[in-house]
Amino acid sequence: MRARRRLSQGSVQEAIIAYLRDGQEASVAEIRAAVSEALGREVPPSSVRSSLRLNDPLVFTRTNHGRYRLNSRLVAAGASERDRSG
Repeated sequence: MRARRRLSQGSVQEAIIAYLRDGQEASVAEIRAAVSEALGREVPPSSVRSSLRLNDPLVFTRTNHGRYRLNSRLVAAGASERDRSG
């Protein structure tokens, strides 16, 4: 039987940031589904929750119980980057 490699915390965080980049708010379940799709494998809910909670509050903002969004400064930075490249 082949052992599954652990996901790096950085890969989960990067996928969350990519999903929330448009500024929307999302539940942990919605974020988990998007991260799993982006990484091509099931991601445990605990990995998503851990990434959301353990990161600097300058990255993610908790908007309500179980709901998060990307910090507005990062959303604005992403929009500026898209404007320059598009």
